[in-house]
Parts: sequence; structure tokens; C-alpha cells
Amino acid sequence: MSIILGLLGKIIGSSAMGAVTGILGSLASGWLDLKKKRLDYEHEEKMMDREREILAMEIESRSRLANIEAAARVEVSENQAMEASFAADKATYSSGIAIKSGSFAAWLLILADFYRATVRPNLSYAGALMLFWLVWEFLDIIPLDVLLEQKPELFWQVFEYTVTTAVFTVTTVIVWWFSGRPRKFKG
Repeated sequence: MSIILGLLGKIIGSSAMGAVTGILGSLASGWLDLKKKRLDYEHEEKMMDREREILAMEIESRSRLANIEAAARVEVSENQAMEASFAADKATYSSGIAIKSGSFAAWLLILADFYRATVRPNLSYAGALMLFWLVWEFLDIIPLDVLLEQKPELFWQVFEYTVTTAVFTVTTVIVWWFSGRPRKFKG
């Protein structure tokens, strides 16, 4: 019997050790699986973060490209509008009309073209001449010796207002006219 009891003790001991080893193996295997899954999830998370960064860079580059394309389209349309403006500015009333002897209408159209071409420059010259004339008249009308001796600050104040107003007006007119004209850019 002692042999049986010894064998039974050995079987129970082996069984217990097998169970403990199995449980420890299962725990170790489960822990390793969890660790592997956690590493996989961390890897997936890093990959997704990287994909988000790449996607953000792609969106940024597409946005920049769209802005560049939009700016280019705006510039192209501005250039086309400028070309159309040049074409309109070159338009003449007398184009295509043969000047026949005695054709009063043709001569009127030529005169209209001449007038149209010279209005801005002539008005600019007239404005500049008006400015110089105004200053000259101011100096001629007011007796300088009396005004300078009695009220020099009044003289300079009136002179300043007269000149600055005339300069402002003429400059505004000239710049407005010529900046409103279309310019052809090379590029």
C-alpha cells in the first residue's frame, strides 16, 4: 500500500505541478499576447498618426496648390481684362471708314479720334499751367511788401493754402486719369 500511496502522491504532485505549470504557461502566454496586442495597437496608432500627418501635409499642399492656381487664374483674368481694355483703348471711331473726298462724316470721326486721344494730356497740361498761373497771380495781386511787413504770417498762410489746394487738385486729376489707364505688363 505504501507503494500505491507513494504512486498516488506522485501522480497528485505531478498533476498539481502540471496544473501550476499550465496555469503559469497560460498566464505567460496571455500576458505575451496582451503585450503583443498592445505593441500592435501602439504600432497601428503610430501608423495612423503618421498617416494623419501625411494627410495633413497633403491637404496643406493641395490647399497651397489651389491658392496658387486661383491666384494664377485671377492674374490670367486680370491680364485678359487688361488686353480687352487695350483693345478698347485702341478703338477708333474712324477705323474702317475710307476717307472720301467731301465725306463730312469721315472727317468728323477723325476729329473725334483726335479729340479722344488728346483730351487727357491737354487737360493735364492745362491743370499744370493753371497751377503756375494761380501762384503767379497770387504773387501779383497781393502787395508783397505791405503784406510781408504788416502780417507776414497771414501771407504765408494764404499762400500755403492756395498753393497746396492747387497742387492737390492738379495732382489728383493727373494721377487719377493716368492711373486709370490700363498698363501692359511684360511677364
